[in-house]
Formats: sequence, C-alpha cells, structure tokens
Amino acid sequence: MVAENKIEWVIQCDNCGKEYDIPDKISTSLEDMEGTEQLVLETAPICPYCNTLNSRLAKHVF
Repeated sequence: MVAENKIEWVIQCDNCGKEYDIPDKISTSLEDMEGTEQLVLETAPICPYCNTLNSRLAKHVF
C-alpha cells in the first residue's frame, strides 16, 4: 500500500481506547470486507500508551 494513504487510518486501542498512528514498519493492505474497504495490518500492533496487543483492523479517519 502507498504510505501516504496510512494517514487516513488510525488504530484504536482495544484496551484503553486511545487512537494512535500505524507504525511505519508494519505492512498493510486494503481488503474488501462485505463491500467496504478495510485497512488490515500484517501484524497486530502494540498500543504505545498501555502496551496492549490490538486488532489488525485500522479505523478510517474522516
């Protein structure tokens, strides 16, 4: 995926609820999920605030 498109997506922590940017070192891909494009991360990210392992699905920022 083109790196500048990552700016439109964030990760919301499953534990503390804070949002954070997708780390540059994690590869991503856009996948069609039930007619909606979803950004999926190759590996599960760790929240920089509470160190919880999170979902591989990113949240689209409008």
